[in-house]
Amino acid sequence: MTVNGRVASFLFFSILLTEKVSHRIQIAVVSDLVSGFLILNMQLKGTHMGRLLKTIAVLSILFGTGTVEAQPKLVVEGGSSFDLDTLMAGTVAERKIALRNAGTEELILGKVEASCGCTGTLLSSEKLKPGEKGELLITFNSKNFNGKVHKTVTVNSNDPQSPKAKVEFTAVVTDEVYISENRFMFKEAVVGERKTSSVTLVNNGKQKLELKDYTTSLPGFTLKYPSSVAPGESVQLVAEFVPKEPKKVLSSNVALQTSNPNKPEIVLYVFGNVKEWKFE
Repeated sequence: MTVNGRVASFLFFSILLTEKVSHRIQIAVVSDLVSGFLILNMQLKGTHMGRLLKTIAVLSILFGTGTVEAQPKLVVEGGSSFDLDTLMAGTVAERKIALRNAGTEELILGKVEASCGCTGTLLSSEKLKPGEKGELLITFNSKNFNGKVHKTVTVNSNDPQSPKAKVEFTAVVTDEVYISENRFMFKEAVVGERKTSSVTLVNNGKQKLELKDYTTSLPGFTLKYPSSVAPGESVQLVAEFVPKEPKKVLSSNVALQTSNPNKPEIVLYVFGNVKEWKFE
């Protein structure tokens, strides 16, 4: 190859290194570039062109091989997990999460997916420029939960490394009015005979709990309980049932009114079966 041909090839490789190409291609180009440089340096040693090409080669190797394609990067500041501690059932807890684009290209935030009982809402723009921050609001409604809870919120984005960023949180849900079981069982009840069933009620709240009236559509059913329960105290709710007629499947319920604003009504189910009385 002539000197001019090598110069042209050398310049082509130098220009190519400055474009957005893959790392594998860059390595191949650098290899050819270095070989060409060694040959040219020998042939043009001491000339003005030789010194110019040497400068171009050094700059291309230093800066060209470090070229990385621009891309967005989603970062959840403060970590991707948190704990809501202990919540009373019915409490709606909120937590704001800071999101940042740590990449070199615009970050586009897409759909926010949340598991049952919680929601995720973007409070900022869906498009974040490099270095910009956004905000995500996570809301958890503990109404229908009890005990340990683990939930996940997923943020979709155009981050090629993490297109589905997950934010996780935990909590322990405690019911201010705890019921040991949500049903009364009357298995093998007999018409005309009294049968009892009971459940335990615990007041986990800080205020005295008043137990008010109850309603039921089941004939022969009565519910006995104290009028109030002190904080931390547990009591028995005793159901008495004197069946009026036989039932292969007994299914009903009783609703007890309380003074607790988070649980103004306790619904307990009544299950079992009733047999006809027979003379033995």
